[in-house]
Amino acid sequence: AVAASDPRVLDAVRLSSAPVALRYKDAIHDERIRFTDAEFFDVFSFPVIAGSESSFKRGTGIVLTEAVAVKYFGTQAAVGEDMYMTLSDGTVVSTTVSAVVEDVPMSSSFRFTILAPIDMMTEIGVDFTDWASFASATFLHLAPGSDPLEVENGLQSYLQPMQLAGIDRTFERLAIEPLKEVP
Repeated sequence: AVAASDPRVLDAVRLSSAPVALRYKDAIHDERIRFTDAEFFDVFSFPVIAGSESSFKRGTGIVLTEAVAVKYFGTQAAVGEDMYMTLSDGTVVSTTVSAVVEDVPMSSSFRFTILAPIDMMTEIGVDFTDWASFASATFLHLAPGSDPLEVENGLQSYLQPMQLAGIDRTFERLAIEPLKEVP
């Protein structure tokens, strides 16, 4: 909604996470998957070791870090292999590995081992148009020359719908923090 309503916002990328049991053949492990928007790889750069993020961008594949690929596939190629996610409500979602990226550095502001398209969450009933269902973080890619304070002031119009949604938290202000200032 933000990117569509404010021309100063080139992309908005949400990150949410959920525990899943991830299965490949007989290997099953509890994992924490990060669900994100298709624009993730337009905003952030993570070196691709194998495959391509193109099927991820189409909402049909997942991305593994090298460590996770080795955990499930050993020396076998992971790209193109089918995996199955069992969500906490018992729903099983089939997906295909679209890419393997280098492991995320420990110094990164946010870490992930597995990325899945956020559309997979909507397929299982999470409604991101409902303010009671929200992502844990949203990253905005601003157009060159945009004033972050002006964009931040514009975000305040989202506070009232959030409060009316009955969220069990009180938000006083939505703030923008430049990534260079995030530890």
